[in-house]
Amino acid sequence: MGKKNKQKPPQEPKPTPEEENKLVERDEEEEKEEEEKSFEELGLDHRLIRALLKKGVGKPFPIQRVAIPLILQGKDVVAQARTGTGKTFAYLLPLLQKLFPSDSGLKSRLAPGGFILVPSRELCQQVYKEAISLVEL
Repeated sequence: MGKKNKQKPPQEPKPTPEEENKLVERDEEEEKEEEEKSFEELGLDHRLIRALLKKGVGKPFPIQRVAIPLILQGKDVVAQARTGTGKTFAYLLPLLQKLFPSDSGLKSRLAPGGFILVPSRELCQQVYKEAISLVEL
């Protein structure tokens, strides 16, 4: 039997401290840009933004900043976050926007529809209450 040649896989060179600082600074800048996004910048309809302002909601939570644009693009989103972090609005706002009549005049369906499935009666009541508060302009 022959000896096996044990070679370590090639490793990428470690960044210098200067390069590492630049990467950290760039990440912090991107984070600040994400934090500063408003509901308008996320692409929400002005009617929903007005309803949010009436409710005292001025800026989106992190989960909303990420999920809303993706949902509006028609992408599937799976997210997990603690209670009180804005998950309900993260999916409810894009759904309501899709249900609003479009200004284009084209009607692809006779009536819009949406279905929200939640695991408990209490959560169902919460989602219903929030949805009604957003559409009663």
